[in-house]
Amino acid sequence: MTGCVKIGSFNLYKFSYQSDKDIRKDLSKIAQAIRDGGFDILAMQEVFHPAAIDRLMAYLGPGWTSAWASPPSRSAQAAEGYAFLWRTDKFRLATGKTGESDVSPNADKRFAPHIYQQYSRDPILANGRLARDPFYIRLESLHGWYELRLIDTHILFSDTRDQGDGTRPPLLDAEKRRREFEALVNIYCRISDKRYRSCRPSYTFLLGDYNLNLRRSGALSGPYLSRGADEDIEKWENGRLLKRIVTRQEALTTLKARSSREPDRPAQGFANNYDHFTYDELYFADKGGVVSRCGVIDTVDMLYHDLPDRYDLHRREISDHIPVYLLFSLA
Repeated sequence: MTGCVKIGSFNLYKFSYQSDKDIRKDLSKIAQAIRDGGFDILAMQEVFHPAAIDRLMAYLGPGWTSAWASPPSRSAQAAEGYAFLWRTDKFRLATGKTGESDVSPNADKRFAPHIYQQYSRDPILANGRLARDPFYIRLESLHGWYELRLIDTHILFSDTRDQGDGTRPPLLDAEKRRREFEALVNIYCRISDKRYRSCRPSYTFLLGDYNLNLRRSGALSGPYLSRGADEDIEKWENGRLLKRIVTRQEALTTLKARSSREPDRPAQGFANNYDHFTYDELYFADKGGVVSRCGVIDTVDMLYHDLPDRYDLHRREISDHIPVYLLFSLA
């Protein structure tokens, strides 16, 4: 088995290059969380400006690089940016190389990470499009002949648009999120099925902030549930099972806010499990890809220990989310 790769996702909550009285990010603590969390690759959400990542990279130190992009959007709320960070001693942007001896003109051409918009209009979505298109990257391993394809997503939590034709009432927000998740699974399948000249084995993950709980997490019940925990998504053709798409990571990831009834009492604990990983379990098993564990890095405890107001400090200086991780290796 190859060495494990630790893939992470972290919603950094309005992470911008400026600070104000409400949002004072502690970049040294964020960099510490990334280093001490042991990540090899980290997908981020709510990164509002590329200069914010540049500032963070200065604190993170050598051995890392990054990519940033923001989806076009009809609103500032939906246009939040994404970022990928990865260790340069383990991965690089995917190239066209078909082997170490390949010296063809396109062999060293690097894949350009980009906002993914190459999907057809989907009738299940408002206006046929995702409210916030995902960020797509391909990274090739420097220690094995394979690549990882990562689709960074942040499903919009609040959206009051109608279906697009002006004749139907607005969908419930939770139903919109479920429908966007299904559309993202279709994008996942399209990216996973794509074959490039290099012919490297590839392993694809959808990851990020889904704003949907998994049923088995013990988080809030009701409408905020994502398909994929109790009901895997299977795709069949001519009686043959082609894909089994699963969604994993059930630990709680969002911090509780202060109670409006007790505003002077520090916040305590976690509320929801919105941050997940989705992948084709059947394909991974067939191609030797192993997901051995998913979970969270408790950065509240890591960075603030037993301070009585540690949840409030984390929300103000870091985020209202904690990072999640997945361990991947090849059998």
